[in-house]
Amino acid sequence: MSEAAMISAIFENLDNAKSDPQSRDLKVLESTSKLIQVVNRLEQWEKAELSAYQSPLWWTVTTADGEIYLWFRNLEVASCLVNLWAFRIICLTNVIQLRRESPSLLLQAISIDGKSIDGVEVTGEIIQLSTQIIQSMEFWTQGKLGIYGAASAAMPLQTAIQALGGMGSDSEAGSRSYSKTVERIVEKRGFKGCLVRGIAMESKWN
Repeated sequence: MSEAAMISAIFENLDNAKSDPQSRDLKVLESTSKLIQVVNRLEQWEKAELSAYQSPLWWTVTTADGEIYLWFRNLEVASCLVNLWAFRIICLTNVIQLRRESPSLLLQAISIDGKSIDGVEVTGEIIQLSTQIIQSMEFWTQGKLGIYGAASAAMPLQTAIQALGGMGSDSEAGSRSYSKTVERIVEKRGFKGCLVRGIAMESKWN
């Protein structure tokens, strides 16, 4: 995915800015703008793909005990969408972090698709995308996928756990709601290391 390469290049640019204080503010502004562009392109692409099909690409399933999970049309769709959601989370959370840490951004009004980066809509989007990723893990842990499922979904799952942990009180209820689901899934097939890393990395957002 070309957007993944773009995100990697943006983070490399930010790392280089640390060693060049004189150009740091400019590089932070450029990187923030590029991250927002990536988010917008990913969202537009998803909307276009969803509208191009007459039948849903994914849907919710509710179990007898009320647990909700997602199921997908096929493996290719699942891989594309879940990674797309993870990349959107990565971009959004990093824009928020850059704004908090960079004086040059504090006085600027930053919006994504007309939504303020400081507003509840963006926070809600991060929580919703993280929730969708966690709910998709039932698909990834189905028996026929084996170790491939764990390997393919590890990065999105870690991203979702880290994001929910970093949203503080905004996602506290949602985090508690899905904690048992996550624990069951990671114990099920090969995700335990991902869960531990995700929890350990929460502190970078606190």
